[in-house]
Amino acid sequence: GTWDYQWCTEMVQPFSNNAVTDMFWPPNMYNYTTSSYWCWVEFGVEQKKDWARVNWGGTRIDSLTNVVFSNGLLDPWYTGGVLKDVNPSVVSVVIESGAHHIDLFFSNKLDPPDVIRARAVEVTHIEKWVQEKGEREKAKREREKLEHERGKEKTERGSKGADAGEKKQGE
Repeated sequence: GTWDYQWCTEMVQPFSNNAVTDMFWPPNMYNYTTSSYWCWVEFGVEQKKDWARVNWGGTRIDSLTNVVFSNGLLDPWYTGGVLKDVNPSVVSVVIESGAHHIDLFFSNKLDPPDVIRARAVEVTHIEKWVQEKGEREKAKREREKLEHERGKEKTERGSKGADAGEKKQGE
């Protein structure tokens, strides 16, 4: 499927599983050579092992803004997630009882309390970012309006000065 193609070309994730201490069957030990060969046979692409790290900066994410990283501790991928706040605008929500994307599913009356809290944190941040963007846009429009009015005044003063100069010449 599409995830397999993305896994080959952008998101190589070298996971192994043993079907004893995890939920995945059959057991599989990651092997880059075998994985890369499968990508070539399946899609005709070479596996790009370091693409995500090189293109997205790896763990150097301190310049990001407006991101909520959510990680359920029952998700086998959480170990690769951002588990601590980076700055006030880039926050981590760790969901102890959460599985993969549980906070992104529709609400359910059986949702655990930490999932409900995670969604509330996500909504709070998103609402804040939308409000901040609206305030920046409003301030930008007000600045542009003021600049337009100043430009108009300059033009009017300039044309009045030109009119006065024409009168002096014509007298």
